[in-house]
Amino acid sequence: MFRRLVAALVICIPAGGVLAQQLTPLQQVPMPADQTAPSAGEAPSPSAFVEQASGSNLVAIVSSELALRKSQDPAIRSFAETMVSYHKTAQRQLKTSAGADNVDFLPFLNSDQEAEINALNNAAGNQFDQTYLDLQLVAQQRAVGLLGAYAANGPDGNLKVYAQALYPKVRTDLAKVQELKALY
Repeated sequence: MFRRLVAALVICIPAGGVLAQQLTPLQQVPMPADQTAPSAGEAPSPSAFVEQASGSNLVAIVSSELALRKSQDPAIRSFAETMVSYHKTAQRQLKTSAGADNVDFLPFLNSDQEAEINALNNAAGNQFDQTYLDLQLVAQQRAVGLLGAYAANGPDGNLKVYAQALYPKVRTDLAKVQELKALY
């Protein structure tokens, strides 16, 4: 079921323009005062980066669409709306960047991500809200690590520009999830 949903999402995400024109380089994006520059971890290969970043975007989109259907909490619903919109845009930009760098773009959820989405789908009521926030916390932490490593140490190209541009936003999203979790 979720593979069909993911396939539908990919088909509905049109290709955008040139990423370098759409995203602001990391040096020009103001970073929140309490946040640091990208981590110096080892960067994955370009194809592994695209696979992981695409999966990360899909987790954010699919889980947040579930939150819009199942959560009654206005703060969670607002965050979920932001996540859906932002990550659909990020997915289009990733597709464009991958194409420009001659890297295949074949988005899918891996088995761990599918299990996380299934667990979220099976949760109800307040348990759903807590499960959604737990999933978002882990997903945002993974994304910060992935984007930070690629922004700092990935090979030059459109994918690196993508990572550099998205890194500050994902750090901000992580802080927002932590803030929401503190309320629960």
